[in-house]
Amino acid sequence: MAGKLYGQLWSYSSKLFIPHGKALSVIPFACPRSSLASALGKLKQVKSEETKPLTLVPSWNTILHGEKAVPPKPVETRKTRTTRKTQLSPSLTIDQVQDLIKTAPAEEVQKEVERLLSRQDLQDLQLSLGQLALTVVSRSLADPAFYSSSTLTQLVHTQCLSHSVCPDLLPLALEKKDYFLCQLCLQFFPDIPEAMTCACLKAFISLPDADAEKLSLEPDSVSFMEMLISNEHAQTGLQNGFSPTSCEEDRTDTIDGPQTKAKERENASPQQICPLGLHKAALINEVLQTAYSETFLLPHLKDFSSDHVVRFLQYLEFLYLRYSTDSLIQTHGCRSPSLNQIMDWVCMLLDAHFTVLVMTPVAKGLLLNLQCFVRSQVRLFSELGKIEGSLQELNNMKIKKDTGEYSIEIIELY
Repeated sequence: MAGKLYGQLWSYSSKLFIPHGKALSVIPFACPRSSLASALGKLKQVKSEETKPLTLVPSWNTILHGEKAVPPKPVETRKTRTTRKTQLSPSLTIDQVQDLIKTAPAEEVQKEVERLLSRQDLQDLQLSLGQLALTVVSRSLADPAFYSSSTLTQLVHTQCLSHSVCPDLLPLALEKKDYFLCQLCLQFFPDIPEAMTCACLKAFISLPDADAEKLSLEPDSVSFMEMLISNEHAQTGLQNGFSPTSCEEDRTDTIDGPQTKAKERENASPQQICPLGLHKAALINEVLQTAYSETFLLPHLKDFSSDHVVRFLQYLEFLYLRYSTDSLIQTHGCRSPSLNQIMDWVCMLLDAHFTVLVMTPVAKGLLLNLQCFVRSQVRLFSELGKIEGSLQELNNMKIKKDTGEYSIEIIELY
């Protein structure tokens, strides 16, 4: 397959193999047997569900797990349709639910979608769940009186959706101020554009703390912030080469003159108290964990106001301080941003707004703290560099195999 062109197509194990150039595309495909009589509706025992093309595409989960494709279910003929009205159906089909979404009230839509998702063959429905979400979102945009938050939440929880499948879902959640749905989309959508990420961040920062505390959010994210805030005064020691006391010593060289010294120290103390509310911080943590490209994110970050940037940097400073003084935070098991993610966002905000921050009096103490963080990291790496040679010598030393049950060995480091 070294760059040649092939005009041949292979089909094996319900998959099509298509070579082109140096690549090989594998597409799930199955074509069940049929007959002209069944296509024309003249076969006595109709086995196809409806007169659609008989080509179906099984889900990738079915192929990867090696399960057999579920055969198409028999559907009623014209005679059985008349008798079905008197019988109770266990649940509606996907097409019936989709038609129901277009006209039924939100409560009925929620009930039928919940029954549909409770089926055991949910993996086979994943190709159709995107169409259901599109239908719900389209009606919500066209009819302001209709909005089923619980239905959209159930569909997002299946993890079968993405932003590319339903691009209007996250903007709709922001418009309706459905922040719990926004949180779920940030968790489960791997392809959120940078513009939408910044839109969510701006909405979360602008949200009043009193309104944010009334929200019902994902439990793990809230419990992480509760743990972070409850232990914000219990510092366990020096981590990553930083401590608040060393920050005070480093800052003395950066303050100009004795007159401004006391005032700057007052405003530049490290942020040891969370500047945001519990629920607002939990929402912003989801943004910190969202995938992004720095090239596409920076232009949108430049649209933020200086107040929002300072507030956001103060929260990032608080997170860095807590992560640096408590090593147990990153081992709790809850969903939370990593230290690298926190520092990446700090760097991006400084790149996007450094000139504005330098000219803002309120941000001067914040910038001094960030400079202190950088100095502590430089000092840490400098100290590690001093013992690098000794550590390499220890690694190269030959270990004696016959040490006996007890031995004392003296190693001299130069």
